[in-house]
Amino acid sequence: MLKYFLSLILFTLSLWAVPSHIVLKDDIDVHDNFELFYYKDSSNSLQIQDIETMEFHEKNSNKFSFGYIKDTLWFKVKLKNESSKDDFILSLNEHFYEIANLYYYDTSWKKLQSGVFTPLKQRSIQTSKLSFEFKVPPHTSQTLYIELKGEFPYFGDIAVCKK
Repeated sequence: MLKYFLSLILFTLSLWAVPSHIVLKDDIDVHDNFELFYYKDSSNSLQIQDIETMEFHEKNSNKFSFGYIKDTLWFKVKLKNESSKDDFILSLNEHFYEIANLYYYDTSWKKLQSGVFTPLKQRSIQTSKLSFEFKVPPHTSQTLYIELKGEFPYFGDIAVCKK
């Protein structure tokens, strides 16, 4: 009896679990409730080639708040595209980071720059909001890395949506 009771509790808890990857589907326009891995780079010197080989152990909600830190913050976002679309947008919904870069792999590492000091004409989406346009071919997976650096508190709300 105890075994069945514990199984029921574990099953119930798993219903409220937040996924650590995003499954892109045709019937979902905006993904705004997920977990992602992060890494605090206290050396402020790591590059994408260093980050891609590292194990990310810390998890947080896509709605994050780390307060004042001097570290560069890296997020790892795992995507699986089960939709018929291939154009998507990742938005940080905050616009005060001095450095906000999105990295993705397409035969080599690609870097999309944004941030307070990045002119609008140099952004993949020309808006004051920190947003990035990227592609994930249907029925493939992709891992994105977000690099953030700023002088103000680290908080935000990362969302992924269809273009």
